[in-house]
Amino acid sequence: MNRTFLDCVRDYLPTDALIHETDADGRAGAMVPHGRLKEHTFYLFDTDTQEAFWHAIAELALEQAKGTLLACFGHYQQARPYLEWLRQAACTLDRVELIGAGRPLRSIPHAHFIRDSRGGCRDFRLVLYEGPRVQAMVISRQLQTATGPQPDRHIGFYSLNAKVVRHFRTELLDVAQGRAAAVQEFLRLQAIDQAGKAFQRELQRHQVALDQTLQRLRLDRNRYPAAQVRSALERSLAQLQAWRPHLPQGAPRATDS
Repeated sequence: MNRTFLDCVRDYLPTDALIHETDADGRAGAMVPHGRLKEHTFYLFDTDTQEAFWHAIAELALEQAKGTLLACFGHYQQARPYLEWLRQAACTLDRVELIGAGRPLRSIPHAHFIRDSRGGCRDFRLVLYEGPRVQAMVISRQLQTATGPQPDRHIGFYSLNAKVVRHFRTELLDVAQGRAAAVQEFLRLQAIDQAGKAFQRELQRHQVALDQTLQRLRLDRNRYPAAQVRSALERSLAQLQAWRPHLPQGAPRATDS
């Protein structure tokens, strides 16, 4: 394929779509051009951006014409904007599964509907494709604020990694069918994302301090002897070492707050 996945996303993305990288606290940070989006990095995006990702994955799936597709909605009625390509996918791919609440849509006769009876998936939106040569997914969670849910704002990420895609397919099905209580992997990866961004912020702060210290040493070596600079650098290194307990480990999973 000559085009990248983000090229496909761009084809469906309105010019006024909003994408913000979330910061170390999970809040909206600076806006991010679509071409600079990174896998497994969490972003805050609007409904238009979410739909662009969905349509891009649908395009990849229909091009392959094989494989399985899984989509998750809070309620099946929310699938109506995607009816056209869902029908095409259900007739073309080996299997299409839809997770949601409410009455299944009869206008997608070849799809397999999985009722989210306990509501464990209701806050998540996902489309996931596993094909013979391409695997892709985007998952997001509706933003919750002090004033309530924000239906037009979502926090999530995309992945083209076969292992990640396969794991989320298994976990979403387990949650919807009552074999698991929550989508823990989303929470775990979000915790890692926030810890990594917090560490990057700390590194940048120390880099600024280091640059200032070295500049003072260059310009006034009598006032700032090398021993004093060495001491300042050692203190900075010790502060970074103190950050180690804040970095998440691979196995433990985050808890839902």
